[in-house]
Order: sequence, then C-alpha cells, then structure tokens
Amino acid sequence: MVSDMNVYVFTSNNYLHVLKPFCFLFNKFWSDKQQVKIVGFEPPAWQMPDNFEFISLGKQRGIKYWSDDYIDFFNSINDEYFIHMVENEFLLRPVDFDIINSLVEFLDEDVGRIDFTPGPSLRNWKPYQEYDEYDIIELSQTDQYRLAIRLNLWNKKYFLKHLRSGENAWEFEIFGNRRAQNDGYKILASNRKYGCYIMDGTKAQDPRVLDLRAHNPECSSFGMPLDETTIQEMIVNKIVSPRGTIFKVDELIESKK
Repeated sequence: MVSDMNVYVFTSNNYLHVLKPFCFLFNKFWSDKQQVKIVGFEPPAWQMPDNFEFISLGKQRGIKYWSDDYIDFFNSINDEYFIHMVENEFLLRPVDFDIINSLVEFLDEDVGRIDFTPGPSLRNWKPYQEYDEYDIIELSQTDQYRLAIRLNLWNKKYFLKHLRSGENAWEFEIFGNRRAQNDGYKILASNRKYGCYIMDGTKAQDPRVLDLRAHNPECSSFGMPLDETTIQEMIVNKIVSPRGTIFKVDELIESKK
C-alpha cells in the first residue's frame, strides 16, 4: 500500500516559505499520519508538523547541481520505490486512496513510475486495466513526456537510470524524456478518475507569491483552483494572508510574528 512508502518532498533555500501551505494542504488532503521527509539544504526556521522530518543535503550549490544532489541522495537510501513531490506542488482535493492503491497493485520491476495525477490521461496512452469507475492506463513508449517531476511513485532504479550529472530539473525533463522514449519500462496512471489533483502553488514570475485560485489554469489539474473554504481556513490559521486574490509570502511571514 502507498501508506507503507516514504514520501520525499524536495525543496531549496529559496522555497522554504512554501513549505507552510504545502504541509497544511498535505495533511488536510492526504493524511497527518503519513510520514513525510522534506529534503533540502537549510531547514525551515519554524516547527513543521509532527509527521514531517527534514533531511539536509548540506550546502546548497546551485541549480546546475540539481541532478547531482538527486543522484547522491537516492543512491544513499534503501527504498526500492518511493513517492516524490516538490514543495510548490499543492494538493487540491482529498486523495483517492482506492485509485492510488489500485495502481500500486500493478507495481513490479518493469514499471518505471506511476503518476497519480491527471497528466498522463491527456497524453498518448493505451488501456491497461478497466474498472467500472476508472481505468488504469499505460503511457505510450513514444510519448514525449514519459518523465515528470511531480507527484509520482518512482522505481528508484528507473529514476537513477535517466538522471544525468550536470542537468537541472528543466534539462532533466527535456533530455530525460528523450532518453525515456522506447526504454521498455511501463509508465502507469489512471483515467476518468484520478488519485490526486494538484496545482503549482507559486507564480512562475515570482516564487514569493502564491496563486491559490489558479489564475494560470495551465498550472493546475484541469484548471482547478483551491476551494474557497480551504483558502479561508488557511487565512484563519495564518498559513497565508489575503491580499486581493493573491497571497504574498512576506505578509505570511509577518502574520506569524
């Protein structure tokens, strides 16, 4: 079951502020019983929830060492399979554990990764297993997006196979996807219903600004915003502070003092 696997959430010093809303939304929509390991460099200055643990990679060397940091870390752990996320990847709705545990049942050494999000259903795929309410699908061997740095369950051997020293995250998704075409591994996901709905919670132009209402719909599952009830709950709990339709992190920090 997915609850037996480690969840690794990667961050950097420039995005530590994003961990507060990430932790809140993860515990609300996934579970506050799930153990989560935040992997970064400098630890946050505030107390994370009890189910979160921080692992330091040492001194932050810069984006050009992104893949080297990943390679070193994943070579140091014993996990054969793991769940990977990044800190600005916010959950939008309660996780459907029936779907993601169903996907995990198909896990074997020939499966490179399992995507819990709707992303692969918008790509080139073929049916893998049909159910009444949803289907399991397999991404085409020739699809251009067989790799993705988002909410995935990874086969560590497969992840390391496509990581290359000296690549940053964007280069990994460009060149890694070329390497992954016709590699023989299965990339699985669901269709019609999905395990997780996510959004990029930060604005690309300024990572200090949170965009919880999905003003850029391309950065959210089917353009979905975070629901207003949850946003108001975050305001009340001083996870974020309101500024029109945008939430600025500098105000967020001030509100906690």
